[in-house]
Amino acid sequence: MAPRLVIHIGTHRTGTGALRRVFTARQEELRGAGVFYWSESLRYPLTLAAIEPRRQMRLDLERDRIEALMRRQPAETYLWISPCFAGSPATGYREAGPIAHNLRHVTRSFEVEILLYVRRQDLFIESLYARTIEDGKSWSFEAFGRAHDLEAYDWYRLAEAFAGHFGRERVRVRPWEPAQLAGGDVAGDVAAVLGLPGAPEAWRDGAERGSYRGEALEVARWCNRHFDGEERRLLRQLWGEVHAAAPFTPIGVMDADTRARLLKHYAASNERLARHYLGRPSGRLFGDERRPTPCALTAAGVARVVRDVAAYWRTRLPEPQRRGVLDPFLRKVARLVQPLCEAGSDGAATTVPRLADPSSPRPGTSPSGRCAGSR
Repeated sequence: MAPRLVIHIGTHRTGTGALRRVFTARQEELRGAGVFYWSESLRYPLTLAAIEPRRQMRLDLERDRIEALMRRQPAETYLWISPCFAGSPATGYREAGPIAHNLRHVTRSFEVEILLYVRRQDLFIESLYARTIEDGKSWSFEAFGRAHDLEAYDWYRLAEAFAGHFGRERVRVRPWEPAQLAGGDVAGDVAAVLGLPGAPEAWRDGAERGSYRGEALEVARWCNRHFDGEERRLLRQLWGEVHAAAPFTPIGVMDADTRARLLKHYAASNERLARHYLGRPSGRLFGDERRPTPCALTAAGVARVVRDVAAYWRTRLPEPQRRGVLDPFLRKVARLVQPLCEAGSDGAATTVPRLADPSSPRPGTSPSGRCAGSR
């Protein structure tokens, strides 16, 4: 009997980082349940993408290599995890078809199941944008939108790209919403699919965090424009512990008209996905009805962002680090955000003008398409 292979293909921004963290930390429990998690699968899509589908001999050699690699780790079920099996969000996942072709070729000796986690497209796009700010970009959402095709995230088309090579019966579509996931998150849901012992809730990742939002996102964007690489990394470390929102929290950077346009654009495709892959006659894919609005940036909010970071870290860092690193850095942040604070008195409800866009990059050059560190 062929061994079972469960391949989690993302998409991006659906908790992949948390999933990998949980299963890496609990390898012994997985082994006890007959499951081997191949941690190097995160980057394996890069290998597959580099092989031209018509190179039959090269694919045969790669299949032999993978089979030998898995034989060295005997298991009833193998687990691979990488959102990059679907391709890159920077290109609208247009590489999915060739990658799926090659993936099918090298896994023919396994009983394969594909797990496709999908997020409501407007929320997915906002999370992609927030991640680029965390990574050091300083562009506005409008500039981000000009560099990406916001109408390219067709989840039905993505599912069909894999179904064309594996069959629809082998593609499991999972809407990324707490109410639709076993245990309320992706790690618990995958644990349920694998049949791991214990309740799905027992596999949840308590350390999972979402993206910055509101004033914290805008202050980070403002500072990124002026910081060097080391300062941006420090900002991300300091902000991540204090201002990262809870998982599944909407970001809210998209205007109402853009959100309505995107929801209308994807409605028919999402209905097909719900009917054909989830067996839902209603065609309803997502249950979350929230439509977050952009945060009204205020002077009080900007000041609170900096104060909260200072208060959090001053109780956790030794005195030399506070005096030598934290305090000088936060003083610099305060100087940089002063133009925002001057737009209204403390506590005022005045909306602060956003940054003018820096020069927009070419489409497809966003760091949001990276494999490493994807969440």
